[in-house]
Amino acid sequence: MSGQRATGFLVFAAARGYPDPVLELARRLVALESQSHVSPTFSHLSADFVGALPSQLGDASLISGLLIAGAGAAGFSAVAAPVVRKLPGDAVSAVLLLNDCHMSAHTFPSDHLMLLDILTLSTHDPQKALDVFTRRLTAREVRCEKRSRG
Repeated sequence: MSGQRATGFLVFAAARGYPDPVLELARRLVALESQSHVSPTFSHLSADFVGALPSQLGDASLISGLLIAGAGAAGFSAVAAPVVRKLPGDAVSAVLLLNDCHMSAHTFPSDHLMLLDILTLSTHDPQKALDVFTRRLTAREVRCEKRSRG
């Protein structure tokens, strides 16, 4: 609300008999502010580990352990142990359900690729979980994208 519109509202409010036109203006400004600056509810981080070592990508215990360590580093609360599946070609798919969302990792050793997905409340920082993976896995490149959701 511009200064001129706010002044006009004060005159209008006084003419209409609002008991406290300034308080009413402040209430309306706060309402407008909260509508225009809605904070996102979720944070979604996706990372591609390109050129990763097939020996690491095929290690189900390593991938599962990294999900647990990453969740701990970011302050996430896991619902249970990760669900891990060994797939053809020595690939691994693992999901860790969190109290507020999830973390998942899908490896493709023959392509030297791992895809990491972290969805959590915006009050948490998924970057801390990603850092655990980047420190432990050997990859030529890590491409990362973070989005606000909700």
